[in-house]
Amino acid sequence: MLRSYQRYLADRIVTMPYLLGAAEMSLGKTAAALTGARRLMKKRLTWRTIIIAPLTVAEETWPTELAEWEHLADATFTVVCGSEAQRLAALKRDAEFTIINRENLPWLWETIGQDRGWRWKILIYDEASRLKGFVHRTPGKRKDPKTGAVVKRKPTLTEFGVVARGRKHCERVVELSGTPSPNGIIDLGGPIYILDKGERLGPSKAAFHRRFFDTNEFSHKVTPKPGAKDEVMSRIKDVMIALRAEDYIDLPPQVFNPIYVRLAPKHMQQYKAFERTLVAEAYDVEAVTKGVLTNKLLQFANGGLYRTDERIYPPIRETIPVHDAKLRALESIVEEAAGQNILLAYSFQFDRERIRKKFPKVVFFDEDKNFVKKWNAGKIQLGAAHPASMAHGLNLQHGGHIQVWFGLTWSLELWDQFNRRLARPGQLNHSVFIHVIMAKGTMDEIQYEKLQQKGVNQDEIMDAVRIRLTDG
Repeated sequence: MLRSYQRYLADRIVTMPYLLGAAEMSLGKTAAALTGARRLMKKRLTWRTIIIAPLTVAEETWPTELAEWEHLADATFTVVCGSEAQRLAALKRDAEFTIINRENLPWLWETIGQDRGWRWKILIYDEASRLKGFVHRTPGKRKDPKTGAVVKRKPTLTEFGVVARGRKHCERVVELSGTPSPNGIIDLGGPIYILDKGERLGPSKAAFHRRFFDTNEFSHKVTPKPGAKDEVMSRIKDVMIALRAEDYIDLPPQVFNPIYVRLAPKHMQQYKAFERTLVAEAYDVEAVTKGVLTNKLLQFANGGLYRTDERIYPPIRETIPVHDAKLRALESIVEEAAGQNILLAYSFQFDRERIRKKFPKVVFFDEDKNFVKKWNAGKIQLGAAHPASMAHGLNLQHGGHIQVWFGLTWSLELWDQFNRRLARPGQLNHSVFIHVIMAKGTMDEIQYEKLQQKGVNQDEIMDAVRIRLTDG
């Protein structure tokens, strides 16, 4: 049985021509969207639905949901992923639901003959924050990696551009997201444009920015104009609803445990000098800009530095080891877990290789096609992933209750989504423990603080369109 808030979302999908469903993780928005779309297709037998989702979610989550619900078990679907031959074969099937990963949208558009081949009347876009880029075409110029010269190229439709073109042929549009606005109202322009074709917030990205934002001419920082947030939310409240998990379900609490490691005095001195001068002399590494420096400081905090030799073509990037402070902290966490399974997030490629060397039995998400099944069966003691590869839509609550951040992310979306992989319905442990390893006195602490600030901003946006059903 669908829960009351799932039925509510399904009902809105049936009655509203377009909708942004900002339902937090664990609320079952996938099943609700499938139910609403199926009800529409039963009324209009010629209608078909296209579902656009992140790759792993397209391959696993949506097909699994279709199989698990009794009222959806007889629905036909086809998954347009894999090799080109597999995609072509899947595309030939006349199924009620066509499921495709977003990276394949430009391929799909050309393969079906563009507008004339679009056959779907219902569009479901999973993780709508992906639409925030609001860019229809690729740039007409690019820099040649060999010569550095700027060369012209023919612009092509982006993923957003394909969705915008296909949307014109759709009678219903459903956008789903657990984190609809990780950076504030600026993230809402693209998703709302796809819904109403520019009616509420403007017909283009430029128009949206002109109306609601100011840009500093020196720093180019974009900030909302006074009163912009209230105006944007008032304009979109009729097409956006927010469902918050705390209103409807009892999820195991997330217990955050910041673990601060102290760098050796020598390394701390090197870090401070690097921060001040943009040069890490001991490692022959230079940050050419302040922006590059930020990333380099995060590398340093994690225990390594990338150094690129530009004198060789193609340039060779090597990893320079700096310290093992975080690896020692991770080792302590593993020992204290005493055999309990751990889900680990890392930041840099060199983190991955150093973790592999320290823990030879680690299983990386992108190296094992059966990772989800093995993890949920309790067969992976230390599983690791970059949060961008695992963040969305995966149900991993059956395999453990301990998560670790070896290195953080600037993305609130990835932070929230990864932290929700274990804190989901069906988690048997009373709490989910999330250990955050940070180097004291480094950019790690600033990054952690920024994630908390962004979270407050998004909460305010969600609350502006929050729906609380009286029957829970």
